[in-house]
Amino acid sequence: MWGLKENGHTLSPSEFERIFKYFDKNNDGKINYDEFLRGVRGAMNARRSALVDQVFAKLDKTGDGKVTVDDLLSVYDGSFHPKFKSGEMTQKDVLSEYLAQWDGVHKDGSVSRAEF
Repeated sequence: MWGLKENGHTLSPSEFERIFKYFDKNNDGKINYDEFLRGVRGAMNARRSALVDQVFAKLDKTGDGKVTVDDLLSVYDGSFHPKFKSGEMTQKDVLSEYLAQWDGVHKDGSVSRAEF
């Protein structure tokens, strides 16, 4: 509500509630970045969705419908990461941190197509 007011929008509480519900797709009382982008952009078109499917399939080396650190080990080289070079992190640690960007729904160390 504060962000809308700061940008010159005056809404009644019911108008704000309707807008908030539109963006808060998982009904957790928060609007995260992905929810906001989906609300503003809308759904992906068929061409973009097909490209995302191709990328996901390439990453999902085992074909089990989820991308794990072990899947990433064969396609990403984490040895150039500064924390790997300094010895603070292993390559698996680097890839786990990278994978966590998409592990948003279940936080289980793997990324489903929906999360991706």
